[in-house]
Amino acid sequence: MEKFNLEALFATGMLAFEAKAGLKNRWTLSAAGDYSILPPVAEVIGETGGKTLADNINRLIAADVSIANLEIGLADASEVADPGVRGDRDVFMKFHQAAPFSVYSMANNHILDAGPDALRKTLQTFQTENIRYVGAGLNRTEAESPRFLDVNGTTLGILAFAQNENQIAGEAAPGAAELLWDNVIEAAPR
Repeated sequence: MEKFNLEALFATGMLAFEAKAGLKNRWTLSAAGDYSILPPVAEVIGETGGKTLADNINRLIAADVSIANLEIGLADASEVADPGVRGDRDVFMKFHQAAPFSVYSMANNHILDAGPDALRKTLQTFQTENIRYVGAGLNRTEAESPRFLDVNGTTLGILAFAQNENQIAGEAAPGAAELLWDNVIEAAPR
């Protein structure tokens, strides 16, 4: 049986596609799964400043566009009575400075675990700090809005949606964008 170098095969195929399509602007994309700053991870970040962990994901964040699913609501322990699955907002911010992804998808089943006020505060912090996110918002319209990036002369639109597991944004309530076909079609840039 002949072995294939899938990475080389993919790269060769992409070069042929780009040449045939006349594409001139090249860019790279990396996507990570669930990204969570849970208490044990926060301890490591506190001890090392996050350098060890950041070094391990440098290949991901080195792409022109790097996306991670921010799997947890961010909050300070004093903000929530029943924290569920949550991450420490301050620790996340410190680690983001060491290892920043281009965009965080926030459409998932844990984004409201720390409560709607924690999500509001997180979104406000992200806007103030110019941290790009998609898939969550203060209301349905905001949660379903695409995030646009200019990547080496190409405009890229990113959407993110989640199954309804009691964390979906309402007309005037924060949460995630609901994964329904009509919602995706309506939100997709044309």
